Amino acid sequence: MVYHPYGNTFAEWAEIIKGRYSISSVIGETVRLRGRSGIFMGHCPFHNDSTPSLSVDDNKGVFHCFGCGAAGDVISYVQRMEGLSAWDAVARLDGGDRVITKQPSIPWDDEAERIRAAKDMWIASEVIEGSPVVSYLESRALPADHVGMQENIRFARGSFDGSAKKHPMLIAAARDVHGDVVGVQRIFLTEEGSKIDKDCKRTRGRGKGAAIRLAGEDASVEAPEHIVICEGLEDGLSYARYYPDAVVWVAMGASNMANIVLPDSCRKVTIAHDNDETGRNAAGEMAEALVKRGLDVYLAPPPQAFKDWNEFLTYWDVEDRAGPTNPLPWRHWSEDDLYDEDGGLKPGIQFPIELKDAA
Repeated sequence: MVYHPYGNTFAEWAEIIKGRYSISSVIGETVRLRGRSGIFMGHCPFHNDSTPSLSVDDNKGVFHCFGCGAAGDVISYVQRMEGLSAWDAVARLDGGDRVITKQPSIPWDDEAERIRAAKDMWIASEVIEGSPVVSYLESRALPADHVGMQENIRFARGSFDGSAKKHPMLIAAARDVHGDVVGVQRIFLTEEGSKIDKDCKRTRGRGKGAAIRLAGEDASVEAPEHIVICEGLEDGLSYARYYPDAVVWVAMGASNMANIVLPDSCRKVTIAHDNDETGRNAAGEMAEALVKRGLDVYLAPPPQAFKDWNEFLTYWDVEDRAGPTNPLPWRHWSEDDLYDEDGGLKPGIQFPIELKDAA
């Protein structure tokens, strides 16, 4: 066994040396990094990188390039940059040939660079057919043929934790009021199509003011006069499945609902918010602002028993309601749940034909 002169094994020695450095201070010697809170981006030195693809995470002590896939810790970075063995890279760092104190980095406020990086991700994405995205969506009562028609939903692979491993992900384009892609939202999945983690959604680029645009199969998306606003992607897809003529814009979170910039053609807005305090507050704030602009505004939460529109859809998926093969739960509603005193559906409730028959 080879020992470092201090008496440690090589693995122990390497850990001691890694603990002396913030990874951004070492990479920052050769790459201009921009970021905050220990997360930085820069142009990758290992390939011809036209947009910042290199992610550097001081909190985890790792780097990862979304372009070429290069990844590792501070030792592997020095190895790769200088063509050294692991031993020589540790010795180089131990010798003080690289700075030990953390260098200040430039805050990453260049919105244009963030948007370019998001566009690159979107351009590199693929159709969802045959991917784990299909399994994920079908588990949420969203059939592939319904989602496949959405031009802003695709499949891609990327690193979830900064490692070299690329996980499948649903990627959705966020567009500004002019229709230009300014950001992407990603949902990281397992190969089987389930969420990789409870906190598995990531947004890249600019989200404020933008929205993921969806549409029912019969909707006219050019210069829409009526737009439905939903908080989350799954809820937006659910609403578009309920209402074939609906134009749905997804805010990517309750906090962004009031920021969405609507086109001049829009005269009516339905806010299909979640059934929780956050959703109700965000919907109220947005409604107040839109009413002041002279728009007609309607609030359309799901029925009280459900937290959001996707949960409601899951309970009402009746494609095979009579047979044991239906993997989705089935629930019968009482008339009081569905109808008002005059026998009409309560506000916010409307079903496709098969669901009306079931009710």
